[in-house]
Amino acid sequence: MVKENNINPIQSNPIQSNPIQSNPIPSTQKYLILLFLLSMCTYYYFSNNDAPFFGGDTTQYLEVAQDIKDFNIDKIHYRSIGFPILLVLTGSEEIPTKLFFLLSLILYSVCIFIVSIFFLKLNFKFSLILLICFILALPFFVQNCTMVMSENFTTFTLMLGFIFFIKGFVFRGYLNMILASIFWGFSAIIRPTFQFLILPILCVIFLYYILLEKKSIYSSIKFTIKRSFLFSIIFLFIILINCSINHFLFNYFGLTPLFGITLSTRTVTFVEELPDSFKKEREILVKYRDRSLVRGKSHSALVYIEDAIPELMDSTGLNFVQLSKHMEKLNLLLIKKAPMKYLRLVGIAGVTYWFPFATNLIVQNKIIEYLNILVWTIVVILYFIQLFFLIVIIICMIFSIHLIRNDLKLFLYSNVKYLFSLLVLNVIVIYNFFVTILLSVGEPRHRSPTDIFIIMSIFLIFAIYKKYKVFLKADSSKLN
Repeated sequence: MVKENNINPIQSNPIQSNPIQSNPIPSTQKYLILLFLLSMCTYYYFSNNDAPFFGGDTTQYLEVAQDIKDFNIDKIHYRSIGFPILLVLTGSEEIPTKLFFLLSLILYSVCIFIVSIFFLKLNFKFSLILLICFILALPFFVQNCTMVMSENFTTFTLMLGFIFFIKGFVFRGYLNMILASIFWGFSAIIRPTFQFLILPILCVIFLYYILLEKKSIYSSIKFTIKRSFLFSIIFLFIILINCSINHFLFNYFGLTPLFGITLSTRTVTFVEELPDSFKKEREILVKYRDRSLVRGKSHSALVYIEDAIPELMDSTGLNFVQLSKHMEKLNLLLIKKAPMKYLRLVGIAGVTYWFPFATNLIVQNKIIEYLNILVWTIVVILYFIQLFFLIVIIICMIFSIHLIRNDLKLFLYSNVKYLFSLLVLNVIVIYNFFVTILLSVGEPRHRSPTDIFIIMSIFLIFAIYKKYKVFLKADSSKLN
């Protein structure tokens, strides 16, 4: 029988009363981590003589980079300008250089170092942190560094945004919140998938006030606006300034004119159902879809639209921006007409999204490729286990807080720093998941920028479980 406790677990400001520990980290530990990361960079740099490798979108990024270097952006490109800026800075606008590969490894090493410091601040054992570093240094997670693609740069900006957001919200530092909004805003410029990331982040802040500070809905909304106003303004400014430039130069208000095109991947199996009023477009789309099923590399025809674009532009007389808007209209019409067929494709993408991701670094060695499958399968299982427990905790706190034992209630509110960080990590992962499968192909490559956050969330839920066991042991000893 649990003894009733008169202590009120709900603090007036639990996250401030229990901030992420600011205990000084021993220099020896930091130097050991840096030495490990230096060894990692050295190994991958000298063991991959052919890197960096081209990816499916590399040519399009190089075209943008060449225009940026020449200060001559005379047409709107498929890709946004975030990643091409990095290509220009490393002299890789025509042929990717070794400097780009080295910088990619350094940026990823910075991410691992941030993860290490984050867990050290949460009082993780140093041996466990070395294990996290080792896992993140495996080829399965480093492979994005070897590609001339935007995924690795996206991971870097997302990670900086995350750590500054946690520091800014926990310690109420405006500078950290500003830096978080800048890096997350730049993530959207690199990968437009993240241009609406601010919406779930605002929901997290709202949940914090309504669940953890037990404020009313009205007060929670008021405090959410107050705490996130400057953060939101800067984030939106970064995106809007890029959208405005595209609107001024090319009459297109958006980061990239690809939305209508990528949405075609969600209607590929029922494009025949376009009405006769769009007979001309329907015939072209069906022709290229069927051709891609036979000749395409994957035989799925998911990206058949790329081959159909030139003929569609010739047939309709539209430029690329106009065609994208036109395809957006057609695809939304198809989705409205056959929602279950759309959801079927979304469901398939939702499964394949979690498949192992493999680049040249992986597929050139069969043993590593099979290990990739094994390791990633274990990671996905563990991730969904932690997600299940996180959802249970949130549901309990929303609907059944009065049913929770007083000792568990005390534990939850005294460990807000863990729960808040875990929630933000999962929001980044799940946001990317839903946006990708609802609006695009949903392939594993699109998930890879958030893989490091998946690993972090697994270890963080493990830490919460371990702390709860210690808490119960201490509580039981008090009762005895």
